[in-house]
Amino acid sequence: MSLLLVILLNTPIDFNQTTTQDISNTTSPFHLSTLSDSTNKVRQASAYAQDISILTIDHTVEHITTVPGFEGNLYELSLRERIISSLAEQPDWDAEGKVVLMVHGFSVPGTVVFDLNYEEYSWLAYLAAENYDAFSLDLTGYGASTRPAPMDNLCNLNSSDQYAIGIAECDAEYPHTLTNLQSDWDDINAAVDYIRELRGVEQISLVGVSWGGPRVLGYAAEYPEKVDKLIVHGSSGAFSLKPPPSEPVPGYPMSISTQESFRQRWEPMLQCPDQVDPEIDEMIWPAIVSTDSLGATQEPSFIRFPSFPLAGFTRKQVESIQLPVLVVGGEFDTLASPYWVRRLYDAFLTPNRIYATLDCISHFISFETRSIYLYQLSLDWLENNTVSGKTQGILTIKDDGTYEWQEDESI
Repeated sequence: MSLLLVILLNTPIDFNQTTTQDISNTTSPFHLSTLSDSTNKVRQASAYAQDISILTIDHTVEHITTVPGFEGNLYELSLRERIISSLAEQPDWDAEGKVVLMVHGFSVPGTVVFDLNYEEYSWLAYLAAENYDAFSLDLTGYGASTRPAPMDNLCNLNSSDQYAIGIAECDAEYPHTLTNLQSDWDDINAAVDYIRELRGVEQISLVGVSWGGPRVLGYAAEYPEKVDKLIVHGSSGAFSLKPPPSEPVPGYPMSISTQESFRQRWEPMLQCPDQVDPEIDEMIWPAIVSTDSLGATQEPSFIRFPSFPLAGFTRKQVESIQLPVLVVGGEFDTLASPYWVRRLYDAFLTPNRIYATLDCISHFISFETRSIYLYQLSLDWLENNTVSGKTQGILTIKDDGTYEWQEDESI
């Protein structure tokens, strides 16, 4: 595997500086009050909000793909790294236990979900400021990673997606889905091996959000020797009985998300008056659509993401995992409701497990004011293998950040 490295940015980050991206023509879909004093105080007190020089390094990992129907092609995977400059300049830095890889969910690439360029909303930068080497991976079909050729033909969208972006209805030239969980696990393995060689470590911790949960958990079940700790957020325990299909499945190779469809998924989950910063909501869609060079030029703008069968994530995989795992859900998440997230947690047999629910949080926590609570929670888990000194239990994080614990009687 060839290893290519491109350094994009080597400048200090001012976390009090808002983005310079032009959003003057963007209409915010949300009408929310200003942030609560308690949330503001938490953000201002965070170690993240410091004048620290954090590098942004974009790596390109060459990978022989296993996407059904395209096996053997050389694809490129986009891997973003955030690390403080003082660590990057230490050739003998012992990174064991300090390396994290984050994997995105169904539609939005990791460079946005985990590294939004607005004040203290980057999860990668938060961990980097705490002396972690933090990476996020864009899987095949997302962001700057290779998009298989069928994703370039908009006729390969289903009829409702074609209608949503105003193109004349046309027949698909490639009537099959694209990626599957096995090709995702193979993408992750390529990135993990790249990072392990880059940093000279044996294991790295994995974070998965939404469908990124099955992606990292299935990977950890197959390669436990390469994984340190696990964190999943907004991931469901809706298990499959079948393995990932080895052949292309009839269907469509991609789907799209427009600003309107993104808003329709998120807005019903906004139940607290200060759940979203009134300024950040104007930045989110421009940041998302900037990851798709084709969709960004269209009206309405959109992002493409691969369609895939959901088969392959099994209860048996989860039960086999003996690594420390932190499972997190949001009170108002309707895409992975607390019931389904708890169902995932209950399937684990490892004794070192914690289930945390965050009040006033939706599926899209990375874009919400209380994301700082998740970042702090993740840091505690990564640093100590505990949360507030506990290795197991049921935790509720209230809307003011206070912790309420219950015993897990099943352990």
